[in-house]
Amino acid sequence: MFFLAIFSYMSILSQENDGTKSVSFLFPSDNSILPEDFIGVFEIKNFSIPQDGFIKVSMKSNTFDDIIFYFNIETNHSYFNVQPGSIASITLELVDTNRNSFAPEVQSVINFTTVQSVAISDLSQLRKGNLEDYYKLTNDVFITYQKPSVSQIYVDDGTAGIVLDNPFLTNMFGPYINGITNVIGKLRDNNGVLKFIHYNLGDRKIFDSSEIVISDNSNVSFSSLLNNLEDYESEFVTIESGHFLNSSNGQLFESDTEYTISNTIDNIGFRTIFSEVDYIGNEIPEFFSHITGIVSEFNGVPQITPINQAGIIKSSLAVNSVKQETLKVFPNPTLSGNINIDYGSNKKDLYVSVYNNLGKELIHRQRLEGDLDVSKLSSGIYLIKVEDNLSFKIKKMIVY
Repeated sequence: MFFLAIFSYMSILSQENDGTKSVSFLFPSDNSILPEDFIGVFEIKNFSIPQDGFIKVSMKSNTFDDIIFYFNIETNHSYFNVQPGSIASITLELVDTNRNSFAPEVQSVINFTTVQSVAISDLSQLRKGNLEDYYKLTNDVFITYQKPSVSQIYVDDGTAGIVLDNPFLTNMFGPYINGITNVIGKLRDNNGVLKFIHYNLGDRKIFDSSEIVISDNSNVSFSSLLNNLEDYESEFVTIESGHFLNSSNGQLFESDTEYTISNTIDNIGFRTIFSEVDYIGNEIPEFFSHITGIVSEFNGVPQITPINQAGIIKSSLAVNSVKQETLKVFPNPTLSGNINIDYGSNKKDLYVSVYNNLGKELIHRQRLEGDLDVSKLSSGIYLIKVEDNLSFKIKKMIVY
């Protein structure tokens, strides 16, 4: 039985002062055990395709005849039928425009064996898998946050969340891609955080908001997060009512810094691991009514990290004096373009703001009269903040 394997290329071009041309694999490493579908990343120095020539790709295996083809920068996928358990090698060689070798030959070789990945239907099953084993996510997962400066992509499918990571596959999903399926990778523990090291890009998709399903963790208590950390890891949650410990008046948020938030009974970490967020340099509030962010951990200590300023809702009130009202937004998701808001107060006393996933305020109503008109919003996921004279609430809202 044979299986389809994809060896797709992402090249990195650079120039060296000595002018020596070269090609070398960056990923995967030599003598690796690889899944049936993976991406090879290589670096080319002082060589332009097709002006200076081409890349000759030679693949050998114990399960099929030798394959040779020529690669240029406009063709980035090649397909091979490779049986799991095969012993194979790939040679990349720079050749001239007549497809002749240079003297001396300029080439790079990797040897590898292939294994069959295990099909997994959802993220909750994946999180129960074995570390360093290969898995294939056969169902859709949805991108909740992509860290621009590195390769980390947070995904959720309504059953769980997880981080996709591969330092060699950065900025590969683009701003409009919001979902993926058929991702293949291996599970790995990184200081207590479970990561899925992806070896391919899967099938990248653009989903309508009506198709997006993510975990709803609107109001998670400190104690629930502490006692059920694995259930929330890499998911968005909203924590209610707390204060920052050891923050002096006027102190500003700094990047890559650990803070502590408390509800006077339990403490959890607040870590600014996303250096590109808009609240770095802003003043740290003494009290907050809500914090919405991604849950992680470091050596067993829970942490939450908002992705924008909209995820930090300040309060001038001490923790125990914030009133406990339930925010209801309906219909949610909405098709009509109008939503009804119930916050246990007279609507004329409510202040309403709607933010996109970048933290930009799109709608602001100082006094709400009747339903809120959201008909001008594009399809997508938004944060809606509702406040009265005593407290704030924040909730996810989906517009079709």
